Amino acid sequence: MAIIDYGANSAGSRNTFAVSGSQQLIFISGGTNANISTSANAVPVGSWVHVAFVLDNGTGYLYVNGVQMATGSLSSVNTPSNMQNVKIGERVSGASIPFHGKIDDVRIWDVARTATEIQNNIYDELCGQYPNLKLYLKLNEGIAGGNNTGLTSTIDDSGNGHTATLNNFSLSGTT
Repeated sequence: MAIIDYGANSAGSRNTFAVSGSQQLIFISGGTNANISTSANAVPVGSWVHVAFVLDNGTGYLYVNGVQMATGSLSSVNTPSNMQNVKIGERVSGASIPFHGKIDDVRIWDVARTATEIQNNIYDELCGQYPNLKLYLKLNEGIAGGNNTGLTSTIDDSGNGHTATLNNFSLSGTT
């Protein structure tokens, strides 16, 4: 189930941050075999879970609820800098692997966050501007449990002016 997928559909340029069928948190860099994953059942089911992926000088780190769960070499990963083709809850292209669950408070940084930084902000909604925050979707728009059928996009709160288009949302009721 894709959490975030970004980049072009070419070797080393499309990167998928996802949860596997066995509740592993995984990062896959398309076509390069540069992949890392946690052990099975690392991502709890039925409760809110904070997950994070960090790429720092060719090394990848996966965090679940602020705890580092896996690390590995990702030296062949090409991270696109222009924020094109970012999808939340689905793959950019290729086979469909939609996320079946709820996603909230999506953040993309252009700097490697430390374990302490991740732990210090794990439950906080950010306010103000952060120099290295490139995309921040709070996903707080609309009225909880209400009719939001006119809502078609969400605004990036990073200050960088990105807009996200909502697709396949019910936009009404409790889902």
